[in-house]
Amino acid sequence: WWNSNLDERYLEFAKNNNINEIYFCDDELDQTSVNFTRKANDFNIDVYWLTGDYRWLHDFQSAYNEVDRFIEYNHKNPNLCYKGIHFDIEPHQDPNFGQAETRKTLIYNLIDLAYNLSILYPAIQFDYDLPFWLDDIITFNNVAKPAYQHMIDIADRIFLMSYRDSAEDMLEVSKEELDYAKTIG
Repeated sequence: WWNSNLDERYLEFAKNNNINEIYFCDDELDQTSVNFTRKANDFNIDVYWLTGDYRWLHDFQSAYNEVDRFIEYNHKNPNLCYKGIHFDIEPHQDPNFGQAETRKTLIYNLIDLAYNLSILYPAIQFDYDLPFWLDDIITFNNVAKPAYQHMIDIADRIFLMSYRDSAEDMLEVSKEELDYAKTIG
């Protein structure tokens, strides 16, 4: 949900269609955030802060700074806080992703960033968007396996980007990830 589209009719639609979570992209973390969260809470809808930038894979401190902004916002607004952070950090957006070594480094850095965030901020729920094709074999903490497995191991929740024209096709391209997630509970 992009913060430029805050019409309350959309929240009514969400409530009427049993939507109980919204991932709200909001760069400002200001009064607009408070107002939106208040309205969503009135409809019994939890709001997660949606943020991300592939450049954070080159500069973890930028991601840490964003998490600190999140903590500060939630501290100032304890009754209207975000439930967690929904990260959309897509390594394939890097213009050099097509180069084999850069691809491997960016995917490794995504795993490393997720791991570091989980250690540094254990009380925060971290969700991650992942493309369904993130099956590159990556060695992390001396374990070699597909990148999506590392991310599923680390994240609180994973949201697969499996854009297809039918539910069956979405499930088909996500089968490996779903099967792995089931094996680890």
